[in-house]
Amino acid sequence: MLAALRHYPASVNLLLSSSLFLMLGRAITLPYLVIYLSSNFVLGMSDIGMVVGGALIAGSLLSLYGGYLTDKLSSYRLILCFTGFFVAGFIGMCVTSKLWLFFLFLVSFNFAYSVIDIVVKAAFGKLLPVAEQSKVFSVRYTLINIGYAVGPFIGAGLAHWNMKLPFVMSAALGLGFLVVYAMYGDRKLSSADPANAPISFIAVGRILLKDYRLVCFTVGGVLSAVVFGQFTAYLSQYLVTTTTPEFTYRVVSSVVAVNAAVVICLQYLVGKRISHQYLNQWLTAG
Repeated sequence: MLAALRHYPASVNLLLSSSLFLMLGRAITLPYLVIYLSSNFVLGMSDIGMVVGGALIAGSLLSLYGGYLTDKLSSYRLILCFTGFFVAGFIGMCVTSKLWLFFLFLVSFNFAYSVIDIVVKAAFGKLLPVAEQSKVFSVRYTLINIGYAVGPFIGAGLAHWNMKLPFVMSAALGLGFLVVYAMYGDRKLSSADPANAPISFIAVGRILLKDYRLVCFTVGGVLSAVVFGQFTAYLSQYLVTTTTPEFTYRVVSSVVAVNAAVVICLQYLVGKRISHQYLNQWLTAG
């Protein structure tokens, strides 16, 4: 993997660093969001589920428009803008004492992270040839899991000092990336094709709905997210109601780290062998 990173241009490595640092910021805070909501807002488990689940759904739906913007605006500006939303979301969650504002900031963070994820993937498609793309996505996913393995331990340590410190650290990581990307990012990077006539958001939706494979892939992604997505939130909710917050910190940190370590060991080795010629077979095997 290190050899692959040395082979890529600086613009690709900078985009890969966004995956590591933003996921690290996310993983520091999110596994303990349930504990924070329970202690700071005195919410029951069903209410916490509504807040966390509602914010995820709202952020995901809003990201549909973010994906549309990827084809309209400069990738450089989009990454800067939504990294700013990412930072503002964590700062807002840290300082607010009102639940409705906390929810809006949580939606803002989820929206920003989803859009950045889309923009980075689209940028890889512009910067690298097709033969190189499966390898760079494997590297990216490995870096994401490194962040997901390390983040919960940092979050647990900070939360023992103060429950607001994980939010501060997450915002600081986002701000650090924002400054670096503003200085060294590729200002000419864009996924938009100037040769194509502009299409409205509704028209794009109609075109995409006609793609049977894309619809099936999207539905499959939604169903898999229902089963596997945000399992740390479900685990935290169960542990908070049956044990103590201290025990929850230890268990969640260990489970997330083991899960990420297994993926890190296998992801790059398997992912770099995936090619677009046999994509359906790989999807079926997965």
